[in-house]
Amino acid sequence: MHIRKELAKVAKVYEALQSQPLSSDLAKEEHKLQAELSFWLSLEDMLRQKSREAWLHLGDKNSKIFIRWSR
Repeated sequence: MHIRKELAKVAKVYEALQSQPLSSDLAKEEHKLQAELSFWLSLEDMLRQKSREAWLHLGDKNSKIFIRWSR
């Protein structure tokens, strides 16, 4: 959810930069928003990896059914 919000904010700043390309305030805002977006993307990636590791370690409660059927 945060990623979508950050992407929307970045898009608005990009639109504003199209009409005011030399605005230092907009450039600073873009830089700040890009950093925040990078943070959220990194966090999402880390959580996805941790989730995958936990799933691989703990397995799935239905794994026994699939193992039985595959024999």
